[in-house]
Amino acid sequence: MSVLVNGQPQTEWTRITGNTATTIFTAAKRTTIVAIAASETSGSTPTLAIWRTKSATDYYLRSALAVTARQRVLIDEVLVLDQGDVLKAQSNDAAGKFDVTVTYLAPSALANR
Repeated sequence: MSVLVNGQPQTEWTRITGNTATTIFTAAKRTTIVAIAASETSGSTPTLAIWRTKSATDYYLRSALAVTARQRVLIDEVLVLDQGDVLKAQSNDAAGKFDVTVTYLAPSALANR
């Protein structure tokens, strides 16, 4: 399957430093997410969950994914978030131990949904 997307790509970086839900991206307007990558940073083997929260309902992209030491997890599915939607991530390790990037296309001024 091919998807043609248009717009200026941007990346936001977040470090997960605990075992509670961490917001990794909030859509200010309707936004196209191109990729989400999480890298285990300490050489341990935690689990990782990544999900979208829309109107107080969680939709998991990955749930309790076992990650090996120094592994990089890549979600390269194109996702469209509406204004106010939130992407979150959580490690089961008390120290978190993940760096996360979210690459998205800058929303246009017309994207108000």
